[in-house]
Amino acid sequence: MRVLLDESVPRRLASAFPESFGTRTVQQMGWAGCSNGEMLRRVADHGFDVLVTVDQGFAYQQSVRDLPIPVVILIAGRTRLQELLPLVPEVIAVLSDDPARRIHRVQARESLPRAAHASSPTCRAEARRAALVGQWLTVGRSILRGRS
Repeated sequence: MRVLLDESVPRRLASAFPESFGTRTVQQMGWAGCSNGEMLRRVADHGFDVLVTVDQGFAYQQSVRDLPIPVVILIAGRTRLQELLPLVPEVIAVLSDDPARRIHRVQARESLPRAAHASSPTCRAEARRAALVGQWLTVGRSILRGRS
């Protein structure tokens, strides 16, 4: 799985993804300033499997039918690293399910929904996501502490 972070995403978010994802940034690829359409062509031509962005207008600027790869839009209050780090486990979960070539929105959740029974599939899935979030928050804190 090769992931490209759009130029609107903080570069340091790349280190929150597992190394096996081969996460790169638009800046590392030398593609800063490209239009979204040109970006999608380059991403697909260079073997990336998904584009991650915080540009919520992206969904309205591109024809979903023509997407060469899946696009994940991160939705948070602000685009600061601290607010995007908790979304990484959900992005990984989306990518783990072999995402379709469409727009996937990943949004911060204020609170986890309560399931009727602890053994319900919804409750188990939310528990797994909560565990992943906890693990990635620990990773995120260490990334933030490591900045100079």
